[in-house]
Amino acid sequence: MAGDATQDVPWLSPAAANRLLTCPYSVTYLPTGGRPVLKQTAGRDVGTLAHVALQRWIETGSWRSAVGDGELARLFSSVAEERGVDVAKVADGRMTAARLRRRASELREVLCELGGEPSAECEVTLYDDDRRLWGTVDVLLPSRRGPVVLDLKSGGDAAATAVPDSIAVQLWMYAALIERCRGARPRWLGVYSLRRGLKQVALPSDRLTTLLHSLNEVRAGWLSGDRTAIPTREHCRYCRRRPDCQPHWNAVSQWSDPDGVEGRLVEATTAQNGRTAALPATPTGSAWVSDVSTRGMGGWIGRWVRLVRVNPRRDQDGEPDLSRWRANEQSAVYAVEDR
Repeated sequence: MAGDATQDVPWLSPAAANRLLTCPYSVTYLPTGGRPVLKQTAGRDVGTLAHVALQRWIETGSWRSAVGDGELARLFSSVAEERGVDVAKVADGRMTAARLRRRASELREVLCELGGEPSAECEVTLYDDDRRLWGTVDVLLPSRRGPVVLDLKSGGDAAATAVPDSIAVQLWMYAALIERCRGARPRWLGVYSLRRGLKQVALPSDRLTTLLHSLNEVRAGWLSGDRTAIPTREHCRYCRRRPDCQPHWNAVSQWSDPDGVEGRLVEATTAQNGRTAALPATPTGSAWVSDVSTRGMGGWIGRWVRLVRVNPRRDQDGEPDLSRWRANEQSAVYAVEDR
């Protein structure tokens, strides 16, 4: 894909590539034209704070000796303070700080062992202008046998025993970018999970060619208007299109572990603690949803509402009871167009 025609071909980052492969409908925008620029936003979530702390830890050289082990957690606290974040009051804040303190020495040893040289690059943005791929590598280590790619994970996406396909795709794209931009395919790919430690991702070998071909096909399909929704619990959970994705709502009640419920709001009772118990009339009956933090639901009586990231109660056999649900800090409620 060379020449001026490539300007009309959208760029794919690892995140966009994963969304296209898993559910084209979830992708609403892909950049075209010149090289995309990584947005330098002052993120306030603990994952962003941890990444910024890691970048400063590496760029200042604190990672090179045991003396700097305590500096990683201190930098995390410093970044949080700069951005007005009270670590004690945000989800997973204290735990992330504790993990950084506990894992710093192991992470230092990993960097030194894998790289073999007292140097490292952090937050390296690379572009493949022909394939229209781009991405930002967390940590890129030089070594005599080839580059090493390490991605820091602070959340639960890398905590499972097996590395998810989405992370493999991410790292394989980094491998393609490094080979194109640095002239050498990485000798090692992996993630460092603050929850589980070091995890290696298999080198793509011939699978990289297959992945790149699949990306070209799905991108071309998306451009031509083929944007099919492929609902799954894993991929729908935080999807921004979830509130209005009808294929998802057709599927969610059939999942073995559903986390969404919809219906016409019949009642909403707010307790003194500010939490609301909502009663939507669903297509299969009524469903109480307790502990909802969204305020003003009383004004939505009679409207169709959709609640996501809520948990059904369980019966004696462990099966979900779709008439009783409970919200949590990650739940959200949407009032949508009348059905």
